[in-house]
Amino acid sequence: MRKILCAIIGLLFTIPAHAALPDGYTQLEYIESTGTQYIDTGVVPVQNTATEIDFQFVDLRNDSALLGAQYPSYHVTFYSNAWYFGSRNTSQGSTNWIGNPDTARHTVKIDGAGKFYQDGNLTGTNSSQSSTETLSILIFARRMNSALDTKTMSVIKVYNVEITNNGTLVRNLVPAKRNSDGAVGMYDMVSGEFFTNQGTGTFIAGPETGPCANLFDISKVVSNSTVINNGDGTLTVNTTQDSNAVHAAEPAALKSFAPNLKVGDVVTLSAQTTGSEKSIYLWEARNSWSFDTKKTITADMLNSSVLFYASGVNTTATISNIQIKPAYC
Repeated sequence: MRKILCAIIGLLFTIPAHAALPDGYTQLEYIESTGTQYIDTGVVPVQNTATEIDFQFVDLRNDSALLGAQYPSYHVTFYSNAWYFGSRNTSQGSTNWIGNPDTARHTVKIDGAGKFYQDGNLTGTNSSQSSTETLSILIFARRMNSALDTKTMSVIKVYNVEITNNGTLVRNLVPAKRNSDGAVGMYDMVSGEFFTNQGTGTFIAGPETGPCANLFDISKVVSNSTVINNGDGTLTVNTTQDSNAVHAAEPAALKSFAPNLKVGDVVTLSAQTTGSEKSIYLWEARNSWSFDTKKTITADMLNSSVLFYASGVNTTATISNIQIKPAYC
């Protein structure tokens, strides 16, 4: 997997090198499954098909498939604290996890020669390459007897997937959100195709990345009796008899909800609401900010408590998809 080497506070990290996504898509740091979602890459393994996945376990449940076309011939599965794998093999191989299994970020790769790599280290080989595949590679899941093996679907975060056939890159899957409908999936930088969930439920979207990332972090909003964070990207706002605008539990300043927002930034606020009042109010700055309008951020605004509206006093509204983005986006 192609990497850019970065030094941050004296520590070295590697991150995938990707071009910008086209208009209409927002890049995400990762997408997360809950055990019922999967991606069908459309790629049928041939001789020398290599697949590498950059992932992180959310739940180290036994018998978790990271990827697979068909068990046992082409797959990677975590089972009994070890890796079991096949790359067009009639029988699978196995190898130990380097160190102890954990929920940190890792890469694993199977190549077309029956070799298995964890974090760039060759740890296992299975050379009996003799099967012929007819089914495509799945991510977050595998098949057994040509059917989706639902009991082994994994609960993981996926940051990137690359598939090569005979050394030629055929898939470079980047976590993304389709802006038109909010669908979460993986955008292929090779074909230009957007791959969505083929299972049930929905993927959990990781943080937005890139220059047009959302600067408002709804997870920072702490519930109280008047502003309830529902944990699904929405807020329930209950105004009182005394006020048509209410704030969440402290800390409730704009800088708490948008920690990467800076003085001088020119940004646009957007959101959807079931209420009639489509704005927020920055209390100490005495500044009303309507949805779909831009502002130049000041220190007073950053330090101001954010007040949310519904439809007047003693009313309730649901606010969703709150975004603060650079005005040029």
